[in-house]
Amino acid sequence: MFELLEQWSDWRGRDEIPPAEIRSAKVFLNPPEGAGSGDPIRNQLAQKFVSLVENIEAELPSGTSRDIRGLFDQLKEKAVALATPRTSKIEWTQKTWNPLQGCTRASPGCDHCYAAKFVATRGADMYPGLAAQKGDSYTFTGKILLLPERLGEPLLNTTPTKYFVNSMSDLFHKDVREDFISAVFDVMEKAHWHQFQILTKRPERMAAFTKERYRDREPLPNIWLGTSTENQEWFDKRIPHLRQVKAAVRWLSCEPLLGPIRLSHASEIDWVVVGGESKGGRPMEKKWAVSLREQCRKSDIPFFFKQWGDFNEEGVRQKEKKEGGATLDGRIYHEYPKPRV
Repeated sequence: MFELLEQWSDWRGRDEIPPAEIRSAKVFLNPPEGAGSGDPIRNQLAQKFVSLVENIEAELPSGTSRDIRGLFDQLKEKAVALATPRTSKIEWTQKTWNPLQGCTRASPGCDHCYAAKFVATRGADMYPGLAAQKGDSYTFTGKILLLPERLGEPLLNTTPTKYFVNSMSDLFHKDVREDFISAVFDVMEKAHWHQFQILTKRPERMAAFTKERYRDREPLPNIWLGTSTENQEWFDKRIPHLRQVKAAVRWLSCEPLLGPIRLSHASEIDWVVVGGESKGGRPMEKKWAVSLREQCRKSDIPFFFKQWGDFNEEGVRQKEKKEGGATLDGRIYHEYPKPRV
């Protein structure tokens, strides 16, 4: 344990060790075998409801439509939310975990980045120099700040949770140290009761890292690895690298969707998330989202429609997105993937 704490302290550049790090290091060395605490009554009731829905779903006729099965997925999602309320505004996850901060613009999808705006404004005192205003938008400066004191956070949460890893940065940025990336994966593998969702705009480094890490063993089913792509150009550039990533779930985030995308190598994609841009002014056309939905249906890929963004389904600018989930053709699509066996 002392070796682990010493490594975390070295990254932080300080000698003192916070009590939370000591507790998380103990869990790291002796992780629980299954799900843990939280509110036991709420968890128990939620699990009973999930089991009930799963049992009914298992009895559905083989020809039951995908739409009907999608309703069961939504029921299960609501039941899980009873046990672990969502603290993140990102609809497809429950919590965010940010063991590092900072990034660099990679493609047009980075313009109007919400994370850069937060770091440059409300987070400027905590993270000076990481982002700055540029014209009418905000951009990261390329400075990377490691936050090893946050590495153990998921270990202290024993209730199974979906974590979006590095919502404020990119784990596979070229200036993130390899040993730090390994430490993040160490924690994710130890915290096997959680699901970790990672996105990168640098899938070439993700592919190289996972090939080496899982050279002699299979990747764990609780770690989902994906790439972001905003249009056909960047899909074509990133999908060859995503195909090389070793993961139980490989996924695609088409947000902000700035143009149509024709999926290729669809059999190697396990999940597609689609969404428009918020507070950026670039509209997402309905036909782009519908096309991706239909391609996912044809290839039997779970489809998650996150939001319309600044413009609604009719292309009219809207001030705020609706609560309760955005609809596409009158239906909420909150489908989730199943890890490859």
